[in-house]
Amino acid sequence: MVEASAGSGKTTALAKRYIQILLLASRDPLAMKHILAITFTNKAAGQMKERIVELLKRIALGGLAPGEYEDLVAPLGLAKPQAERMAYRLMEELIRQYHFFQVQTIDSFMNALLSGCAFKVGLSARFKIRRDSCDYLELALDEIIAASGRDTALRRLLTDMVRQYLFLENRTGWFPKKDFFAVLKVLFTHQNIYQKGFIKYGDGAQDLWTMKQKFIALVTQMHRLAPEGTHKRFRGWLEDFCGRHTVGFNVDDVNALLAKDNFPVTKGKGVGLELSRLWGEARSNLQAIVRLEAYGIFDPYIDLFDRVMAGLKTHQVKDDVLFLEQLNSKARALFDDGLVTVEELYYRLAARFRHYLIDEFQDTNFGQWANLSMMVEDALSTGGTLFYVGDKKQAIYGFRGGKSELFDRLQDELSHFNVVLETLTKNHRSHRHIVDFNNRIFAVDNLKRFLRSNTVFGPLDEQFCEEMYGHARQEARPELDQGLVRVEMVAGTTKAQREEVVRARLLETLKDVRGRFRWQDMAVLTRSNAQATQVSQWLLSENIPVQSQRTSDVKNHPLVKEFLDYLKFLNSPVDNIGFAAFLSGEIFPPASGMAPQAVRDFLFKERTRPLHKVFQDSFPEMWQRHFARHFQEAGLYPLYELAVSVCHDWRMLEHFPEARGFILHFLELIKRKEEDSCDLQSFLEYFDALEGEERFLSVNDADAVRVLTVHKAKGLEFAVVIIPFLDMAVIPGSGDKDGGQSFVWDESGDGIRLLRLKNSYGVFCEDLRERFHAEYKKEFFAQLNSVYVALTRAKWEMYIFVPERAGNAVNPVWGLVPDDARAVGQVSRPGPLKPEVPPRSLLETSVSRRWISRLHEDFAGQDLDDANTRLKGEAAHFCLACLGDLNGADVRSSVENAVGRMADRFPSQDTGAYKDWFSKFLQRKDVRPLFFPPPATQVICEQEIVNRFGDTRRVDRLLVMPGEVWVVDFKTSRKDEASHQKQMDEYVDLVRALYPGRTVHGKIVYV
Repeated sequence: MVEASAGSGKTTALAKRYIQILLLASRDPLAMKHILAITFTNKAAGQMKERIVELLKRIALGGLAPGEYEDLVAPLGLAKPQAERMAYRLMEELIRQYHFFQVQTIDSFMNALLSGCAFKVGLSARFKIRRDSCDYLELALDEIIAASGRDTALRRLLTDMVRQYLFLENRTGWFPKKDFFAVLKVLFTHQNIYQKGFIKYGDGAQDLWTMKQKFIALVTQMHRLAPEGTHKRFRGWLEDFCGRHTVGFNVDDVNALLAKDNFPVTKGKGVGLELSRLWGEARSNLQAIVRLEAYGIFDPYIDLFDRVMAGLKTHQVKDDVLFLEQLNSKARALFDDGLVTVEELYYRLAARFRHYLIDEFQDTNFGQWANLSMMVEDALSTGGTLFYVGDKKQAIYGFRGGKSELFDRLQDELSHFNVVLETLTKNHRSHRHIVDFNNRIFAVDNLKRFLRSNTVFGPLDEQFCEEMYGHARQEARPELDQGLVRVEMVAGTTKAQREEVVRARLLETLKDVRGRFRWQDMAVLTRSNAQATQVSQWLLSENIPVQSQRTSDVKNHPLVKEFLDYLKFLNSPVDNIGFAAFLSGEIFPPASGMAPQAVRDFLFKERTRPLHKVFQDSFPEMWQRHFARHFQEAGLYPLYELAVSVCHDWRMLEHFPEARGFILHFLELIKRKEEDSCDLQSFLEYFDALEGEERFLSVNDADAVRVLTVHKAKGLEFAVVIIPFLDMAVIPGSGDKDGGQSFVWDESGDGIRLLRLKNSYGVFCEDLRERFHAEYKKEFFAQLNSVYVALTRAKWEMYIFVPERAGNAVNPVWGLVPDDARAVGQVSRPGPLKPEVPPRSLLETSVSRRWISRLHEDFAGQDLDDANTRLKGEAAHFCLACLGDLNGADVRSSVENAVGRMADRFPSQDTGAYKDWFSKFLQRKDVRPLFFPPPATQVICEQEIVNRFGDTRRVDRLLVMPGEVWVVDFKTSRKDEASHQKQMDEYVDLVRALYPGRTVHGKIVYV
């Protein structure tokens, strides 16, 4: 087990372990088949694959730095030449047997497991996985509402729920179904997380109603009997309560003096026996109300949930679907019910895993581990291994069922095996001043001081804090000796005032940092999506480019909206609004040639017929040329084929290249939904309700400020981090707020109860006060972990703004930062405003469909004797890609910068030799014009071009001039010149298509 703090290289540790297992078992041609690496996101799986391939390739090509060799290969007892030969052979095996490269998410693995044993859990072998259960849940709820008209029991259930909604929960919404559904969705998710059923407190809702009526009557009598010496404020409360509450009330509205033993009167005044009796009865009644409301308020929801689940199951069986949330709970049935043995599982998976590697183990829930544990223990008992990494300080997914305590508990459970604990303490991400700042903040002594400022915490909490953060201290790499941190308090009596201060300081900071970094080097981290949206609006209003969920929202992109309007019209031709919106948008005018004024004149004419019929009669040729075919094909042709035709005929990608990503993502959603036999109407309904990751476009290379939540930033790093709202508004149960409700999960061996917690409950009920404090502490440490994640993302600079208040309370974060730690380090700059790594070296394994072919090009037909030559060629190309137009530049500095960046990428290369080579190379007569071109020349390095077959070609250098274009390709060897010329001919043809009307020349330069 490896406990690894932020930036200490968890992914690298997993990749190294994977490669070490491969090298030790290299005699087995299918060694990969016996290794399973588990992550929790597709992105993490892609990153781990990329890291494994990169390390294996560097070993094979002799590209490991001395320190890396000692760390990765030397402990295995392998000589360097031997390791290179083994890695080379393994690389070839990986390419040929890629399907055995098992690095996948826990959900993907559970899907594979269930696919092999589907019939054992009531599924067919061809069951489908659906990502979103909302449509099915809502359908089941709608059917119950419809059936309540003829089913007395259902009508009684819904009537009781509405009455509870209005009078017990004190809700005022006009559409309770929406709030009911929100709670049902949360119940469905957590039932599958905890893999247990829900337990009701009892038939409490009706009793609660009666008890509240009785309490109102008791308060009314006390108000009538209140003596002259009654506490002034309490008398005012009695009058107000009796005047406002005749049916129900909220416990928050009850005066805290009712927790006292005696009726509140001024000193020396007496209270009659009847009033004393009423006081005692009211207090007893109130305690019962509080307890019943806390434990039983959700009982009707559980009744409704059980009914909905019955309907949901019927539709699932009919459509042969399983929801993503159900994967782990369904797999659990295989083990709990004894339906399958480990041996049979391996047989059905066609693989026997001997080595398990698990990433981000602190986010694993008990159900997920239970599904893996049988196979892991089988592997350990037969000489296999388990390697898991995590960081309890980054456990911020408790609301999804993640249990950080599992990290330590597993050490005890598997103690009969050889358990080795390793702690990674070196920070490879951040500069020294940032590392030192976090060492101060999360030092155990500082955290204990922080806890002692709150009377809720005691010695046991300090002990827990020490167990959690005892290994938080890190060391920075010696070469990362700079960094800057600034922490500012944001004062203001109102939230609006504080936000205005934050806005001004945020914009000032961004503009100042812009002088040293690109926009894409900066990230603004927020606590919530609402804050991220607000920050995005601030930045966009100042013309600062932004990349966030708001700016990458496909549903709100104007071109996608127009595309959707057109599809709405095709689905329902009488939809005048959809047709009019499309005509008056951006897509129609350039493709049709119709002037915007002519469109407006047409739209504002009075008419009685459907708009499209009038348009057809008014512009018959235009209708026939642009609309007729789509109008006829809608409903007859497959949806995706229709959508692609619409996109092509309206020339969307041609006229709006900047929106290409959004349009293609929209088409991808159509294609994905079409797999469910989706018609146009169903897709429109699906897209209208679309939420989650599918809604947003992933853009990684735009020069724009990243705005994202702390949860989204986990696992990422940025040169500059700005945190505009660092606070801790600790509200127990707030992580499960849906439909206005707030509750916690009360888990036991029998099942799960929903416990509603409020601070006001603890005023009148001691056991609920203790439970509230326990949940408060749990939420407090979850938020402290969130603060840790936020403060450990920055590499160079970090700016933190701490609002004076968090919600309605004082923000405790300011007390977490010692006075002398609020301004540390100094402004620094990593280098010129150029990309840190040229595009050539970036290869997103999780999205590129051709990356295996790229690897094959690197290795196929190559023997080890050519490895160093090839590596030098790659390093030379890297250097050349770092140099653009050198006119007016300091050539020596530019060369040193290029070689320095090359050294980071190729640490085994001799930088001095490259500097000497560069100085001579740039003086060559045939080379100098390529780096010192004529005025008005655009120099483009490493340009990717896609040919008509979808294959990507990369041109080393393009010189684009007003009348001509030079295509330059650098070669390190004259071997196979005929092939080089053929490649250049293809490049010239591709570039000629990009620049019609210009003369295109090809030039091969042998370096």
